[in-house]
Amino acid sequence: MNIVRRRLLVSSALALACPFCLRAEDDNGCLYSLTTEDAGSVGCSSDPLKIAQRSETAAFYSAFKLSSNISFIGCNKTAFKTVVGESSGALFKIFYPGDATAYSAADYAAPIGHELAHVFQVKNSGSLKNLQKRSSLCIELGADFLCGLVYKNYLHGNASDFEDNMSLIGRYRELSNSAHGNPDQRAQAFRRGYFLRFEDFNNNITAANNYFLSDIFGQIQLNG
Repeated sequence: MNIVRRRLLVSSALALACPFCLRAEDDNGCLYSLTTEDAGSVGCSSDPLKIAQRSETAAFYSAFKLSSNISFIGCNKTAFKTVVGESSGALFKIFYPGDATAYSAADYAAPIGHELAHVFQVKNSGSLKNLQKRSSLCIELGADFLCGLVYKNYLHGNASDFEDNMSLIGRYRELSNSAHGNPDQRAQAFRRGYFLRFEDFNNNITAANNYFLSDIFGQIQLNG
């Protein structure tokens, strides 16, 4: 696909898909990438783009040591979002725009990776409630950091390819309870993960995540 045309498609896809969202199944509150509200999901079906079967998804599963208790749901109208279930069945539901005629599943590698990073964050924290003791900005930049880490060390891709796919959406004015970071902060978070010397952490993603929380996040706030 022509690079310019691909970037236009990706930008259009993410504009329709965003905001990103992380919430509990019985909670109407979301953590958004943009200061807006989720209008809900319409025309949904079980993984129409076969996201679960893609090699990029498998790489994130491997990196985060995720199990099969995640379901992917494509909708004609929805935001990229992770819903943490309280009932039996899939514990995590990841929603994505599912119009296969307009967008390729490959265009979704970055935002799906961002959502799978949220799954890792919830599991690593013990619960969504524990995770949300941290600020929205910390959670969301942490997911961008983890995406960069996985993309370099598990997908072995070029940073520019992933950044073009993700478009690193951000705003310079956000509500603190829904902040994802401005464009500079999101770029910093992704690149700090991508260029991290992973071997210094014994290739342990939990150790790298702890380093983000204790050191890198504060640096990004100061630089942002």
